[in-house]
Amino acid sequence: MTNIVLYFYSLSKSGGAERRICQLANELEKKKYKVFLCSLDEPGTSSYYPLAEGVTWWQLGRKKNGLYDKVSRIVRLYLALRKNKVNILIGFVMSGDKTIFLSAKFARIRLIVAERNSPKMYWIRLSFIQRWVVFAFMHLADRITIQMPEFISQYPRSLHKRLITIPNPVPQAKNLSNPSIPNQEDRFILLAVSRLDNLQKRIDLLVRSFHIIADDFRQWNLQIIGSGEDREQLRKLITEKELDQRIQLIEAKKNIFKYYEHAHLFVIPSRWEGFPNALAEAMSHGLPAVGFAESSGVAELIGHGGWLAEGNSSVESLAEALRRAMSNPEERRQKGETGKTFVQSFTPEKHINQWDKLIKLLLS
Repeated sequence: MTNIVLYFYSLSKSGGAERRICQLANELEKKKYKVFLCSLDEPGTSSYYPLAEGVTWWQLGRKKNGLYDKVSRIVRLYLALRKNKVNILIGFVMSGDKTIFLSAKFARIRLIVAERNSPKMYWIRLSFIQRWVVFAFMHLADRITIQMPEFISQYPRSLHKRLITIPNPVPQAKNLSNPSIPNQEDRFILLAVSRLDNLQKRIDLLVRSFHIIADDFRQWNLQIIGSGEDREQLRKLITEKELDQRIQLIEAKKNIFKYYEHAHLFVIPSRWEGFPNALAEAMSHGLPAVGFAESSGVAELIGHGGWLAEGNSSVESLAEALRRAMSNPEERRQKGETGKTFVQSFTPEKHINQWDKLIKLLLS
């Protein structure tokens, strides 16, 4: 039996990466792999998303400052990999934790770095030296999975031969939205599903944009679904803009599909993404979408079913794109249909077969 470890720093919270990793673990277990999950959650933590009975979860505990903690985690993970005769470690968003690279290489097992973001993130968040270190460690990987082929050119040329594109799976929607017709209360819903993080996801920017056009579109409400560290700050901004009656802030939901079905337009103001689950799922429900033209990972999808605001950070630009979309019900219907057709190619079956093929390739 092939033994596989999937690493992510935390599996206790809601989020697209957490959901996707738990789903992949369950799917690989069905393929008769022995699957282990590894995270920095504290022992006894519960997973937000369900895990198959055959999946084993190693909880290493939170990182602490200091060389001793780093060495201790390298040794503990190395011993676990050797004891359980692991063949492959797949590390998701692991560029910030060099101990995972070193544990895998000391254990002499195959290593897959699974990128979850556009590499433009490294230019936004890291200094030149930090980027150099991240890309240097990636040379230790046997393969690097990315989510869109457009990302290849953004990596150093020396890594290109290791890059493999595996997009996220997009389940086919059972019930579709009707973006051109108001609901039973004669209202329209603008929907955002996101972690509440003002650095990357920038829901605060969305609130400011909606404030600009709210009086011109009194038939529209904004629903924001998600959890995160900036939730209270966002709540204060909504109150400050006197939009409490127009904006509904809803905690993250495990079953989000009914919100897609009842919405009329999706919006994603992120600075960057990888292959955004919420956007792709919204498109699969026939929802047209609005995002920024220079948001890597967003524009590539919305170009097939929505409106792109100029630039990547202008409140006024996003407000104008929303205005265009909210003013034209027939165009919303058409773009929603186009987007739905486009994402139908990203089937869950194709996704797990791509991972299965990659694993077998590395073991051959």
